[in-house]
Amino acid sequence: YLLLQDAKFNCPKPCTLQLAFDDAPLETWKGKQADSGHGPALFIEGEPRFVKLLPDAKSLKIVLPKNSGRLSTLNFEVGGYDATRYAKP
Repeated sequence: YLLLQDAKFNCPKPCTLQLAFDDAPLETWKGKQADSGHGPALFIEGEPRFVKLLPDAKSLKIVLPKNSGRLSTLNFEVGGYDATRYAKP
């Protein structure tokens, strides 16, 4: 779940993203746009797969759909992820 500062974000249906952990090739993931009440939000679907890849990763690159908004790519340092602190519903 990502809150986006860009007020003009639009992820067309079906919302597809390209994700890459570290230097791995980009892979297609499903996403879902929502409104958080504070601006647009983006959900990355496939939580079990995402959480499985996250502990060994140091970085995450998310390529947003073309013409979805001002930003085209998001980059995150994820090396500090602690699986023991992850709250499962």
